[in-house]
Amino acid sequence: MHFFFHKGDEIGYLLSGRLQVKVEKAVYTLRSGDVIYLTSEMPAQWRNPGTTIARLLWIKVK
Repeated sequence: MHFFFHKGDEIGYLLSGRLQVKVEKAVYTLRSGDVIYLTSEMPAQWRNPGTTIARLLWIKVK
């Protein structure tokens, strides 16, 4: 899995399911209703650790 970078900040809102998000060296487990905020300087990657579909609302902040 590769880290991704984007221009501008981003906000993710997990609508359902679970996601594991790795930001630099830290790993966070997101559950339904959780929010994550990433700046453009933060390398990040994510994966679904389960078999249930995860639905995520991703907002790009310029």
